[in-house]
Amino acid sequence: MLQPDYTIMNLRFGLNPEGSHWLAEVYVKNLTDKNAIIYTSTGNFDLRQTTNEPRVYGLRVNYRFGKVSNSE
Repeated sequence: MLQPDYTIMNLRFGLNPEGSHWLAEVYVKNLTDKNAIIYTSTGNFDLRQTTNEPRVYGLRVNYRFGKVSNSE
């Protein structure tokens, strides 16, 4: 079965200062909250559709212990 076309937009913005131990990122998956059918099956004599996950917001914070490496 042919699924309809869909487009999903993700966004990620992060800060990683040079010479620093930390990294911070803010992200949004499925920015427009598009409800897309990504799989359709009729194998069990009924119609089953799998959709993508809804809009997800997140924050990722990372701290690296130890010596900061220089990229020179």
